[in-house]
Amino acid sequence: MSENLIYALHGFLGQGSDWNLIKKNVQKQIHVEFVTENLFSPDSQSIEEFEEYIEEMSENIDEQIEDQEKKVFVGYSLGGRLGLHLLQHNPEQFDHYIFLSTNPGLSENEMADKNKRLMTDMKWASQINEQNWFTFLKEWNGQTVFENSKAEPERHQADYDMNKLKRSLVMWSVSQQDDFRDLIKEFQEKITWVVGDKDIKYLNLAEDMKKKKILLDYKRISSGHRIWLDQPDEVSMLLCSHLL
Repeated sequence: MSENLIYALHGFLGQGSDWNLIKKNVQKQIHVEFVTENLFSPDSQSIEEFEEYIEEMSENIDEQIEDQEKKVFVGYSLGGRLGLHLLQHNPEQFDHYIFLSTNPGLSENEMADKNKRLMTDMKWASQINEQNWFTFLKEWNGQTVFENSKAEPERHQADYDMNKLKRSLVMWSVSQQDDFRDLIKEFQEKITWVVGDKDIKYLNLAEDMKKKKILLDYKRISSGHRIWLDQPDEVSMLLCSHLL
């Protein structure tokens, strides 16, 4: 039996290097293999609809985690939503799933918002082509959801496949995602749900799931939406706690 493993997925516009500090912190405490992906690099997996993409991703993960003693998934925002699809596809692939600032999907009461959300995401996708890179970054990072978080690391256009970014905004829109509340309830004992206490929208989503007993509980961290960036030490300790 080989060492433990952490498999981490970043958010939209993120990179595998976003996890570097957390990886360093964790590996100071525990002998663990830390695997990250660059979802939007020129040589990354092609962006397809959720079902097709997740099937291929899951197969690729299996090749990397064959005989680790304990396997933990962690995903932030979009990475967390992909993680929910992985959980649905193969619940036993990881021993524990940690979701940071993750949208569980639109509930039955929010179905009327699906078209509105898709139109918004299609507009963002069109702006990647119509605007220069720095203008797009400025407008994306100016969204209300990021107000209470630190600024992301500098993002360089050469590190991305622009078509993959554009396709992901539409194909992986929350409007295209299932409502995963039943899945979360079914597997809540192997899930840790984490939100920032300044991230009001996602805090309210978590509180609603707790009240409805979809989640037994969730973890609040003093942070905005970008938990991995605002509180890397706390995220590191959380990961360690599920490997000790």
